[in-house]
Order: sequence, then structure tokens, then C-alpha cells
Amino acid sequence: MVNSTIIRALQIFSVVFYWAIIVRILLEWFSPRAIGRRDFWGTLYSLTFRLTEPLIQPIRRLLPDFGGLDISPVIVIFLISFITRVLIRLLSTGF
Repeated sequence: MVNSTIIRALQIFSVVFYWAIIVRILLEWFSPRAIGRRDFWGTLYSLTFRLTEPLIQPIRRLLPDFGGLDISPVIVIFLISFITRVLIRLLSTGF
């Protein structure tokens, strides 16, 4: 019972961060003027930035410069997915 609750929390965490990163990427690509604005899009960008930046920034520092192409959000999505799957498998089997 406790493991199923922890598994569900991990799944929710994974989905929330996945979509927050996707929204952040889309806003940066398609609406760069949203950054710093005080409307819905600016608020949405600010929220997703504050939520995802603590995960993205350490990865970004480790990666070489790709000439303006930032792949750190994609790597964070893969890492979250991988870690979530490993933890769920461990919790499902009882370690």
C-alpha cells in the first residue's frame, strides 16, 4: 500500500515535470517575447522556468556549447523518465 502511494507520487512528479519542460521549450521557441511580460504567457513562462530551472541548470553547466542549441531540457526529460522507471521497478519488486 505504501509502495503504491510512492509509485503514484513518482508518476505524478514525472508527468508534471515532463509537461512543465515541454511548455517551457515551446514558449521559448514560439513566443520568446513572453519572457518578462506580465500577462498570461509571461506568468506561465515564469512558473515553468522556476519549476524546471533547478533541474536544467546543472545539466546545462555540464554540456559543451552547441552554438545556441540547448539540449539540456531533453536530457532532463530522459533522466527523469529513466530514474522514475528504475525507482518504480525497485519499489514494485520490493527492492
